[in-house]
Amino acid sequence: MERKRKVSERDKKKKKKKKKKKKKKKKKKKKKKKKKKKMMKKKKLKKKTECGSTLTATHSPTSQLLHRLQYDRFLGEAHTEGDSTCKSRRDVLMSQLLCSAQLQVHLIICVTRLASWLLSDRAIDVRPGCKTHSSDISTR
Repeated sequence: MERKRKVSERDKKKKKKKKKKKKKKKKKKKKKKKKKKKMMKKKKLKKKTECGSTLTATHSPTSQLLHRLQYDRFLGEAHTEGDSTCKSRRDVLMSQLLCSAQLQVHLIICVTRLASWLLSDRAIDVRPGCKTHSSDISTR
């Protein structure tokens, strides 16, 4: 009788170990599936995006901002006038657009100045009102 009990206890221990191993394996598989599902969801979201909601790399930053503004205006018309979040986002986008436009204008001016300085014999005043530096540049 005693011997049978010992064998049964061993069997119970073995069964418990097997169950634990099975549980561990199942948990690992579930985690992998969740990761795959998340990746699939991300891919689906990328495919379903509308024009203006996400920015593509092909457009310049100003055109991207314009796209966003147009999309937000469309959303703003759909929402009620009392929606402050949409208005504030539109204001932020407008300021970003202005900043980028100002930077572009500044860059164009700098490039034209540089080009004209390189093409001409005399140096252009880089800093207006500073004659000493402009004469130094021309002597070089």
